[in-house]
Amino acid sequence: MATTVNNSLSGVTGTQPSASSLARTARAGAVGILSPSRALYSATQTVHGLTTVQLSTGYHRGDTPRLGPIALPATGPWWARWYAWMPPLQDAGYGINEVRWHVHFPGTGLGYVTHATAAGNAGTRLQPSGLASAAINWDTETGSAVATGQWWRIELEYTGTDLISRIYPGHSTTGARVHTWLNRDVGRSLEVTGYRYRRGVLLQQGATDATTGGQVSFRQQQLIDLGYLAPGGADGQYGPGTATAVQSFQLAYGLVPADGEIGPETGAAMDLAIWVLKAQPTPPPLYLSHVAVSDSGPLGPAALPGGDAVAALGALLTPASGTKHAAGEAVAALGALASPSGGRGGNALAVLGASGVVDGAKAGAGEAVASLGTITEADGTKHAFGQAVAQLGVVGTVQGTKHTAGSAIAQLALTTEAHQLIEPVPPVQAVARIVHQPEGTARPSGRLGGAAHPTSRIDGTASRR
Repeated sequence: MATTVNNSLSGVTGTQPSASSLARTARAGAVGILSPSRALYSATQTVHGLTTVQLSTGYHRGDTPRLGPIALPATGPWWARWYAWMPPLQDAGYGINEVRWHVHFPGTGLGYVTHATAAGNAGTRLQPSGLASAAINWDTETGSAVATGQWWRIELEYTGTDLISRIYPGHSTTGARVHTWLNRDVGRSLEVTGYRYRRGVLLQQGATDATTGGQVSFRQQQLIDLGYLAPGGADGQYGPGTATAVQSFQLAYGLVPADGEIGPETGAAMDLAIWVLKAQPTPPPLYLSHVAVSDSGPLGPAALPGGDAVAALGALLTPASGTKHAAGEAVAALGALASPSGGRGGNALAVLGASGVVDGAKAGAGEAVASLGTITEADGTKHAFGQAVAQLGVVGTVQGTKHTAGSAIAQLALTTEAHQLIEPVPPVQAVARIVHQPEGTARPSGRLGGAAHPTSRIDGTASRR
């Protein structure tokens, strides 16, 4: 099975996802982000202990963060999987009409939308981009009910003919709610998002409270509160003045088209603007994690973090960064020592000290240790099984590699001095030597069981004592 996209979507809590942060957690393929201002990495909801991407709705779909576009296989069947923490949508008070535009398929303009059934369980529809248009219901429904207010693992499959949605509770491999659309091709790319709107909203000129159950005056009062309609203008008649006020609101908030009508998107924007104005609760965010795409089979639950580790030491004058991500492989990139950081994945640990000094340790299968001293620059990779030890000293430039099973090789280029202490020291032989004596006689000054040898004689003799 070929996985063409795989990203844990984890990052530093409280920071905004970006192309570079998403690239650091990419194990295959690319995931971009559009309109990221309302997105944050968060530890409020986690998957396998990793932070996730929190998405809050904007005033319209273009104002709401979208992860993507994510490329799907160009031909043939495909499978896509991601985790979504879906809030209890029924709490908004609009029943099945409270909807999240959850996936956009740019190639066809369709959306995959989710809602809560009357019982509070997962419901899905396909929705044309015109949100006031009728939804496209699934052709068959099978499986089990899956409640909102928890992690969903959503798996979409295109068989080459049909589109199948499977929503599992968390990591479970059974108990999915399955919806199938027959003869439905949604395109070859997708964006995952969390835009909130309310279905069944459409007010146009000529509408009245009598024909809409009081909705016209309700919206007119919102326009008054927001400053787009004069006080006293809530007369329950949707005339030209109301249409002009709506159009002004649409232009101010970037809604397209600015047609003076209140459809689902304009209505959702008016709701959000009022909630913000009055400091009232806004729609709860949803959370996303572990998106993946395959061209040859279902992806199933996300694997636990762990597995092999690779650490790369690069130019030490660039900013430092570190990442940790999913099972099978972890990557830590170690950069500038002025702002040290470390990355750990699986059974690998990297620790950086102060600028100019690096202390690193890696413990993995068997045992592997690397110690680095004061250096100017170092480039190296390490991946070992069994036991491996590499020590680097005071150097100008170090190129070191080790990759083997059971042993390791380290190559050092020393640029100053090398000192070697040879042990054991050769033993001293038992020799007595003759020293100089003023009277002219040289004689042995010490004897350790050997012979005395004259080294100098001045009118005398050498003798033993």
